[in-house]
Amino acid sequence: MNPTFTIAIAGNHFVLSPLKLMYWTEEKAIILSDMHLGKTGHFRKAGIAVPNAINEDDLHSLLLAIEMFEAKKIFVVGDMFHSIANKELHAFASWRKQIPQIDFHLIKGNHDILPLDWYEQQAIMVHHPTWQLGKILFEHEPTHPQNASIQDGFCTFSGHLHPGIRLKLGNRQSLQFPCFHVQTNQVTLPAFGRFCGSVPIKPGPTDQVYAIVNQQIIAI
Repeated sequence: MNPTFTIAIAGNHFVLSPLKLMYWTEEKAIILSDMHLGKTGHFRKAGIAVPNAINEDDLHSLLLAIEMFEAKKIFVVGDMFHSIANKELHAFASWRKQIPQIDFHLIKGNHDILPLDWYEQQAIMVHHPTWQLGKILFEHEPTHPQNASIQDGFCTFSGHLHPGIRLKLGNRQSLQFPCFHVQTNQVTLPAFGRFCGSVPIKPGPTDQVYAIVNQQIIAI
């Protein structure tokens, strides 16, 4: 087992982290998806008791990753926020002021419905529906995994699906863990938000799956 795991894609190197994000070495950029900031506040408004500490822990984890990798950029591949503005978004605005030197990019997801001027106020550059950087294409929902129309040597990075993999523990027991799902020209990231969970995938015979288990990356 490894605390991190490095893979090569389209001539670049990406470090998979048990913090449920990737670090693009050549771009000095953290890549993550599905933060869903404000989701806990959305549930509390509906009368469901969810601790605000979850939101704070997610922001702390991201700050930890920035310091650990000495990152210069953050790329969020959609669903950075969960819904309309609430108190948790004010907390994010305060957190953002701690790292003004970081270039922040958001590829909009289906939950990113805040007004554009709000993103501008937080110095977040918004892209929709896709954004391409070199041979890497970012889009929130993987609309064309394994699509032959993608140029040879290019790869799409997406989120949205919250991929997870079930691992057997003995003959009768199994547990599900978030994972990175790597296909021929498609990478699907796990949901970064701690309150998001995961959905089981059925990897193909040539797919690579990297599970996050006990703060370790395990190649399946």
